[in-house]
Amino acid sequence: MTNIILQKNYKPLLTLLGLVGLLLLILGGLTFYAFYQFEKPVVGVDDANISFVYARHLAQGHGFVYNIGGERVEGFTTLLWVLISGAFFTITKRPELQLLAFNMLLLIATNLMAIYYLYRTQKDRRDITILVAYLLFIIVIPDYIVWMTLPLMETGLWSFLLTGAAITVLLVNGKSGIKYALLLSTVVGLLLLTRPEAIAWGLIFILLAGLQTAFMVGLRKALKLIAVPTITYITVLVGLTVFRLSYFGYPLPNTYYAKVSPSILFNLKVGFEYFLSYLNSGFLIGLVIFSTLVFFSRDLYALINLLRQRKVLSDEASVTLKNFSLGMICLAGLLLPILPGGDHFKSFRFYQPIYPLLVVYLLVSWFSLIKDRSYARWITLAALVVIAFFVNFTHDVTWKNVGEKGVSILVEFRIAKQGRERGILLADIFEELERYPSIGTITSGGIKMTYPGEVIDLMGLNNLEMGHSSGLREGTKNHAAFNKEVFFQQRPQIVGSSCNPLNALYLPSLSEDSEFHRLYQCASVKRIGEKGKYRGFFRNDFLLLLSNDDRFKVETEPDL
Repeated sequence: MTNIILQKNYKPLLTLLGLVGLLLLILGGLTFYAFYQFEKPVVGVDDANISFVYARHLAQGHGFVYNIGGERVEGFTTLLWVLISGAFFTITKRPELQLLAFNMLLLIATNLMAIYYLYRTQKDRRDITILVAYLLFIIVIPDYIVWMTLPLMETGLWSFLLTGAAITVLLVNGKSGIKYALLLSTVVGLLLLTRPEAIAWGLIFILLAGLQTAFMVGLRKALKLIAVPTITYITVLVGLTVFRLSYFGYPLPNTYYAKVSPSILFNLKVGFEYFLSYLNSGFLIGLVIFSTLVFFSRDLYALINLLRQRKVLSDEASVTLKNFSLGMICLAGLLLPILPGGDHFKSFRFYQPIYPLLVVYLLVSWFSLIKDRSYARWITLAALVVIAFFVNFTHDVTWKNVGEKGVSILVEFRIAKQGRERGILLADIFEELERYPSIGTITSGGIKMTYPGEVIDLMGLNNLEMGHSSGLREGTKNHAAFNKEVFFQQRPQIVGSSCNPLNALYLPSLSEDSEFHRLYQCASVKRIGEKGKYRGFFRNDFLLLLSNDDRFKVETEPDL
């Protein structure tokens, strides 16, 4: 009797707990391995530290500001992640490990949703082949797992919400009512609070939910079902825009103005190059993208035929419609990053959040091709062996070299760590001054986390005047907003962290500028009695002040 009750009431729960344990063991283990290969990057990447600056200031009651007492500026792309991080900062001053654990939970939840949908599409739900296949696609290359966890950015949250919204859309049926509408509304609202591209994603999810419902039970019921999600979408979008205009003065985050070129053609050009680079990044990625395009073409053709035959209410039509919807979501995930011109990070940050859905679509479509289930397991396992073999020889980043410099995103973690070290050094050297000097810098996250003085972001992300300055933004991707006229208006007292050479890649118009070299001098400064010294370009009037102060030792150098 006890066994019967256990099987009837607790077997699904035990299965779920077992799956969670398996994912925690595999995904957690690989994250732990990558953590050590990347030199234990506790502080994440520099962009994450920018979000932390705002989150900490928000938790302290200063509002959304980069410099305390400074201008209100939305130097972060994701409002929801800043709010979540701010909640962690109210608990502890150093929430990085807690946020890493939170990302780990999001990673497990995302993949649980994907696996759940995979099994819903299969007739034999006891077959573990599809679970093995899915997990292999997820873990065989490190890019996805790394980007979801270690950088401490919003990528894990974004992937969780995209996957959740997609699964919600795919589970719509003719009986879906107000509970479903409220669930879809919640996910769409959270998406809009997370990233600006949710403006497009929200419409896609609502339209696909309405499209499927219209085919199942008619247009009138479809419109009724998506009414609440549509109202939520409009309300959140309008409310967010009004808030931005009233609080920051602009309808979009400052990062958009600083990063994205006003030239649509340029954005499409570099965005398409970004897509091609992702396509060519390895055998597995090429297979997934090629399969997406092929299977979507098949599902579109099948849907058109069913519509012509008026079989929209049949089971066959329902499956085709869901596959078409999933294909549309995957296609959008591949195309949307092209519009703003892609991204500058290695390992394709913009494509990683959609990767689980690409894998789900491939596997759902693959298993639908195999009519004889007795051979499905062996055919799939053989294909997985071949895939795993080719991955090791075709991908730039594998688990063998995941922490190597120049291959992976190792440099991004070092930039954040070095930025924090720079901030600590500067704070220590100048702590006895009446006021900390202003620092002009290219990387603005890590340094601001530890330096209490004014930091001037020369790339414009956290600097309204620089971010909205004139320019085509066609230099180094996401780092082309520097404007010389704005720089000379703001004139930070210290520029950069070295003098040899002045960074011509990001500050091209300063390298040979006579006015800059008239106003600034390369020098090393240290506080008497302390070991640490700081080398950079110092504004001459500030350098003279330090030279006349017996608390400091100043060593000037000739222009290089």
